[in-house]
Amino acid sequence: MTITLLSGNIFIFALLMTASTAFSSATAPFKLTYNLKPKKISPSIYWLEGINDYPSEANGGNMVNTGFIIGDKSVMVIDTGWSKIYAEEKLAAIAKITKKPISHIVITHGHPDHAMAAHHYIKKTGAKYVGNKNVVAFFEEKREFSWRLAKRFLPSWLKGEKIDLTNPDILVPERMSVDLGNKVVELISIGGGHTDADLLVWVPSEKTLFTGDIIFNKVIPATRDAHIPTWLKKIDIVSSMGAMKIIPGHGPAGGPKTINFIRRYLSTLWTVMKKFVDGDVDMVIALETAGMDEYKDIPRFKGSHGKNMIKAFQQAEWELFGP
Repeated sequence: MTITLLSGNIFIFALLMTASTAFSSATAPFKLTYNLKPKKISPSIYWLEGINDYPSEANGGNMVNTGFIIGDKSVMVIDTGWSKIYAEEKLAAIAKITKKPISHIVITHGHPDHAMAAHHYIKKTGAKYVGNKNVVAFFEEKREFSWRLAKRFLPSWLKGEKIDLTNPDILVPERMSVDLGNKVVELISIGGGHTDADLLVWVPSEKTLFTGDIIFNKVIPATRDAHIPTWLKKIDIVSSMGAMKIIPGHGPAGGPKTINFIRRYLSTLWTVMKKFVDGDVDMVIALETAGMDEYKDIPRFKGSHGKNMIKAFQQAEWELFGP
């Protein structure tokens, strides 16, 4: 086993090459349809569950949880999926449940599975587009990379599309309330964990929380744009909110215990890799001996866990030796 510590564009290239194995395209024929079926949390809150896998031609990138909230006057859409096909199917699914107009498109962060199709919703509905205050800077840095990633793994689903990670109209500095008509939704900028542009969508009257990728449940997380110690602090904030229903960015929804998986995984990852750094152990040896075999059967372990160990090791080094 040979592992080389890289940085900058070379490191990004290495991630893409590693991802090309994990994100393998299907060889069998497939239909360009998601068959989206909203799941009811309550009469006014629905979510759409993605599969616990990597994006591929077979699944169209349907590995993300999205949702929508219905008020007496209008509807808020939460996260967009990757493609025009996903946007059109989600809008059609919403229309079967309510005829109220869509007033807000909200993204929980800037990763393409959550935000890339936003412009299709806006074009169809004229809705306001909302994100964390830092998401514009995130898009500026990641727009081309996100588009190359999407086109690499979902070429059929994105055929004829052009890069359009649109900047939101409304940026949430810290907190913003939206009244959909007897249904107040709190949008909370909590960036600095999974990305610098994370946003929570909180319905206090129903104690229901859409977390975006601050929470992964029963699926190994992605840490490419994360700061792991800060992420753990953000999970503590989520835990303190008193949510009784939690819809994570990936994995099954549930009650308060939905946060336990990601908290335990990241805490173990950080503790293990920091111990190696504190003991001046070479990273290659650390990666070969870190263990964490209790997670080996969890979806996306093979494609993500190795990169997560590298990320944790690098950040632990920076914490020890940085300014």
